Amino acid sequence: MTDDHNSPLPGRRTLLGLGTVGVFAGIAGATARPGPAHAADPVVSVNGKTGEVILGAGDVGAVANDEFRTAVTVASPARFPGLDPTGAAECAGAFQAALDAVAPGGTLFVPPGRYRLGAPLQVPANITISAPHRQAVLVRDGHTGIVLRAYGSHTAAITAASAPSRIEINENGQVTGGTQVTLRSAPSGWLSGDIVKIYADDVIPGSRRTGGSATVPRIGEYMRIHSVSGTTVRLNGWPFENYTSNVRLAKLDDKTVTIDGLSFDVSDSAYANTTPPECVLRCDSMRAPRLINVRVIRAVGIAIQMRSCAGYHIENAEIGHAIDNPSAGIFGYGIHDVASNGGLIIGGVARYVRHGYSDKSTEVAANGPYPSFYGRTLFPRVMGMQVIAASVGAFDTHQESYGVHFDNCLAQVTTSSGFSIRGSGHRITNCTVIGGSIALQVFTETSGGSGTGDTRHITVDDFRCQDSSTVVQCSIRESAHDQRGVQDTERTLTIKGLHARGARRLGRITNARVRISDYDVTAADLPEFAFIQNTNSQLDLVDGAIDFEGVTRVENNRNRILRSTVDAPSPGSRIYIRGMRVRASDFYASQCAVGPFETDATTDIDALVEMETPFPVMPGNLGASPRCTFGWSTWTRNDDSQASLSSSASTTFTNAALTGSLRAATRAPDESLLLLATLSDGISRQLGKLEKGRRLGQRLLILVARADRGATLTVRSGSAYGVTLTPDTSVALGSGDQLSLMWVGSSWRRLR
Repeated sequence: MTDDHNSPLPGRRTLLGLGTVGVFAGIAGATARPGPAHAADPVVSVNGKTGEVILGAGDVGAVANDEFRTAVTVASPARFPGLDPTGAAECAGAFQAALDAVAPGGTLFVPPGRYRLGAPLQVPANITISAPHRQAVLVRDGHTGIVLRAYGSHTAAITAASAPSRIEINENGQVTGGTQVTLRSAPSGWLSGDIVKIYADDVIPGSRRTGGSATVPRIGEYMRIHSVSGTTVRLNGWPFENYTSNVRLAKLDDKTVTIDGLSFDVSDSAYANTTPPECVLRCDSMRAPRLINVRVIRAVGIAIQMRSCAGYHIENAEIGHAIDNPSAGIFGYGIHDVASNGGLIIGGVARYVRHGYSDKSTEVAANGPYPSFYGRTLFPRVMGMQVIAASVGAFDTHQESYGVHFDNCLAQVTTSSGFSIRGSGHRITNCTVIGGSIALQVFTETSGGSGTGDTRHITVDDFRCQDSSTVVQCSIRESAHDQRGVQDTERTLTIKGLHARGARRLGRITNARVRISDYDVTAADLPEFAFIQNTNSQLDLVDGAIDFEGVTRVENNRNRILRSTVDAPSPGSRIYIRGMRVRASDFYASQCAVGPFETDATTDIDALVEMETPFPVMPGNLGASPRCTFGWSTWTRNDDSQASLSSSASTTFTNAALTGSLRAATRAPDESLLLLATLSDGISRQLGKLEKGRRLGQRLLILVARADRGATLTVRSGSAYGVTLTPDTSVALGSGDQLSLMWVGSSWRRLR
């Protein structure tokens, strides 16, 4: 009897360990050579047979050997001469012969070993490749092509006679939405349930396009056929895209593949070669291919690419290293989705790659012949994946993709970003970033020429990061963008639930519309001088806490919690703050010497802030925007010196300051305001103009707290001064005097 590990056929234990061929566990019993058997008691008959009994496969419930070979093909040197699991000899031809020998629906079992391949392998459709415990390794050596490729196909495209139209489909009493397309010729062999690709020459909305180029990203997606009648095709559901220009339909042939447990590598010489290669493993134009427990030990460039597939399933992939050398045209993507729809990635880990996950669309000229070149990545889901030590961004999307959902993913990075997001409609839930220069980067593509794309409607829930230098960077329409400096008209980013520790900067927001709520951020010991930098954006900060208690160093003594500045050509920001609580050490507060908040004249701000520590200057230098409302309060101590820093409801003006801008006295939203006047130099003065109040009925009390040497403060009446003292034209206030005013919508009117 031959031992299992020496037999050219897999033994019982091996087959039991194969998830994809576990159904053949009984087969091994029929094909293995039995040793002598002995009964414990005398046997009269076997299966009703007496005398010398010969049992067939049917007598023991096993599959006959010829049937077994039809279902499972073993890639053994005995059957396929030239196969060399030791790696000593190149064996691409023999391995291709093994693949070609597998019947549709069958399985190729690859025994452990390293198989050196000098040419790419083509996987026949509708088969399974199975290898035990990732111990069978395909090694690229001596060529720069794909190691393993599985290609499906489309039927010849048929042009639509008119643009698709929305319809209602009434079936079994249920009404659902559908799409009707009238074709120029009747399709042959198209049936209900088939998948078709609808595509057109319309440019993908929001995509990045190279000016003057004839090749651009163009729309396309997969849909299900509901019914076919002559030249009329009805599709289930409504298309995501709007198809108008040269609309065509092509049926996706029913081809798929499953790869379980196979590993890939490159030879040392190939690993050192800087010639741009193809990817390691590619599935193209297939219906829901499955990659399970696939391992890429080393790759030069892209490891796994899913191109124009109608769904795919990648589970527990392991990528050890993908060389990233953009200057040589080598991009080290781990998993690369190119215009596939509805992909699913579960678990897995990618180490030392450019991106663990990324996507892209192909740029194609009008009326291109290949349906697979059309469309964009739509609605994939990446669940529980880990990316470690990425060189650029652990998880990445490109400008054309839509609806990528990252769920419960982890990025451990050093100098790169955790999530690098372009495109629209993407979602990040329950994800974590450890380290990196930027935890979450949302931006529009501008590299390599003029940027033309937009990034919009990104939603993030329950996002955590630790020791990331910048937590959120949202950079829209910067530098080389064709709308540089123009604030987007739609929401860019919404974050609900943000938890950050050790951050040097909470946010850098440019030309964007961003809302962050339910945030809890602790600063690093050395924060950036502007912890939140806003430029030409709409920024909402709602219900959160920022903690500077651990700050021990600063860049200078002009630190800011928030700073808002201008950008050309269309400057203008709007900041809304509610429920912000600030904790700070006395050291950090003292280093905000000009105040922790700063805005320019083009920034409209409406803020309510609670400070747990008094700051020497509060709130800071706020610009002369007519829509500047800033309310704040401080947890005061039992110290008279801090009394004037208790809230925005009270402001103190001393000597010459009383004749200048009094905006700080009236920009607070409090119902009752107090203006404390001090004439400590003994010089009488006239009060400057009072700015507009913030609500009807708001009250202002002017109190002369000190007036040395009999000095007086004169409050004048008239529109030039913002005060109505009818019938008086002015009122002179001495030490201890006060004047009560109410905002009536046009001026501050005296109360009697």
